[in-house]
Amino acid sequence: MHTLSTPRIKEISTFLLLNILMVTSLASQSTWHVNASATGSNNGINWANAFTDLQDALTAAQDGDQIWVAAGVYKPTDVPSERDASFSISGGISLYGGFPSTGNPVFSDRDWEVHVTVLSGDIDNNDPVDANGITPDGDSIAGA
Repeated sequence: MHTLSTPRIKEISTFLLLNILMVTSLASQSTWHVNASATGSNNGINWANAFTDLQDALTAAQDGDQIWVAAGVYKPTDVPSERDASFSISGGISLYGGFPSTGNPVFSDRDWEVHVTVLSGDIDNNDPVDANGITPDGDSIAGA
């Protein structure tokens, strides 16, 4: 009969505990979806029910989560007088743009050059923009 020594039992126990923690951690990670043109329940759990506001996803996301953002222009607020509004992305959260704004894209469908995703600070809508919602140069930005 083979017996295990106390150090070996501790080693095996530590290994099992670390694996359980890793699996639990991976299982608790979420992917949040954002699409300005979504029409579902606006809870971010999938593309059909994507958040329409990036701020909602940033609020929901926790360490280790991913946020997938469909093509479009996203602003930190719709209220021009909220001059201090900004996007705050906490450490440990991964933010990915470049997803198509239609269908049910997976990560391999991401193409940030084709499906342009813009985080804009032009909350008063007074800057000149190109077809993608991008201000072509810093000298064109209006306001304070």
